[in-house]
Amino acid sequence: REVRRARRLGAARTVCVLSRPQRNARAAEQRLGAVEARRMQELAGALLPGQLDESLSAYKALHARLERLVVLLPDAREEGLEPSGAKADRGERLHELGVLARGDSSALDLATLHGKVVLAINVASRDVVSKQMYTRLKGLVERFGESGFEILAFPSDFYGEKELCMNEQIRAFVEETCGGVLPSLHLMDRALRLDENPVMQLAQRCLPGAVAWNFDGQYLFDRNGLPVVRCSLKSSEHELHDAIEAALRA
Repeated sequence: REVRRARRLGAARTVCVLSRPQRNARAAEQRLGAVEARRMQELAGALLPGQLDESLSAYKALHARLERLVVLLPDAREEGLEPSGAKADRGERLHELGVLARGDSSALDLATLHGKVVLAINVASRDVVSKQMYTRLKGLVERFGESGFEILAFPSDFYGEKELCMNEQIRAFVEETCGGVLPSLHLMDRALRLDENPVMQLAQRCLPGAVAWNFDGQYLFDRNGLPVVRCSLKSSEHELHDAIEAALRA
């Protein structure tokens, strides 16, 4: 019908007929893009003056890479578009995910986090909010570290290529920003991609929703190793404090 209609209109164009799977994939991609666009608009309220233009322009440059996001929309999954690289089973706990490499070449056995409240977050060193967010993380460690709270910080340059190239550089930046080493903040290996990260995969399966930018993926795990709260760049510091306190009391 489209070909005949084009001929009737005299349009010199090529008509591409999509199969049902192709149409589903395209529709899912369009929905994902729309949700991400709305997400960036929401994040505008969390940015400081002068930060919005830079963040939005960087986001637009990354639009073509959205398909690499770990989590697709729930309706996209129903259409058969499962996240790539997903390995963790829905029943797994944080402390059952094995051993991950830290940025200082040491290894962290996640089993040692059993019984602790853990915040997993995607970080970057050169974003406009990097110093502000690391200062916030330092405050969390100082306030809750002795009560059984720890942080897993996952460096990534996926969003706007805002991360430094070497683990040593990242560690130096964090130590300078935080005024030294924070024992309860585990700075993980930069080589661990977000879409291959079992911690983030588990968190995003239990708490679906796309991560729109650096520091936007904030997942709180309870003492049993289950993700219980999702926060974002838009969340206030008080909201995160309340969530951590509730998890520590449970």
